Amino acid sequence: MKPTPTKLKDITLSQWVGYLNAFPVPENTGDETADFVYNLLNRWMYYTGNSQPTQDELVNVLKEQSIADALLSAEKESLNYHDTYIWDNAVWKIQPVIQTTGKLTREEFEITQDIALIYSDMQDGSNEALYHLCAAYFRKEGEPYTSDLVDNDGDRIALMKTLPLNLALCVHNYARDFIYLYLDSIKHDPS
Repeated sequence: MKPTPTKLKDITLSQWVGYLNAFPVPENTGDETADFVYNLLNRWMYYTGNSQPTQDELVNVLKEQSIADALLSAEKESLNYHDTYIWDNAVWKIQPVIQTTGKLTREEFEITQDIALIYSDMQDGSNEALYHLCAAYFRKEGEPYTSDLVDNDGDRIALMKTLPLNLALCVHNYARDFIYLYLDSIKHDPS
C-alpha cells in the first residue's frame, strides 16, 4: 500500500483542489465516530490512490491517516511566507500584482479588482480560483504581473497545478493579507 502524505510539499495544488471538489463538505450524519472514520478513509484513499482497506488493515490505516492529518494541520498552522523560494529550477517570489506608491492608475485599479474577484470566487467555493491566485502572486524573481499569467488555458495555470501545497498556502495567506490591507486602506482613504 502507498503511504499517505505527511508533509504539505508532498501534495500538489491540483491534488488538493481535486480532493476539495470530490469531498466539498465533510460527512456529517450525526454519528461522530462513523463520520470521523468515513472522512479519514476518504482522505487516505484519495491521497494514496489505495482502494478500500480490508477489515484487518482498517485500524492501521486509520492510525496512519490520523497521524498524517495531525502533522499536516500542524504544518499548515505554522506556515509563514518568505522573500524567496526555490521551485521548478528557478527563484520565485510571492509579490504584489501592482507596485504603486501613490494613487492607483486605472489599469492598476482594474488589476486589483480582478484579483479581489478571484479571491471572492475562492470564498464562494471555487477551489480552482486558487490556481489563478497563485499564478498572479507567485512569480519568478523580477517577473512583472501580466494578465496572461492568469489565462485559463495558459502555461502558468498548468504549472501552478503542480505547485506544492505548502507554497500554495503561503501564497493564499499572503494574498488574503494583501487584499485585507488594501480594502482597509480604501475604507480609511476613499480618495
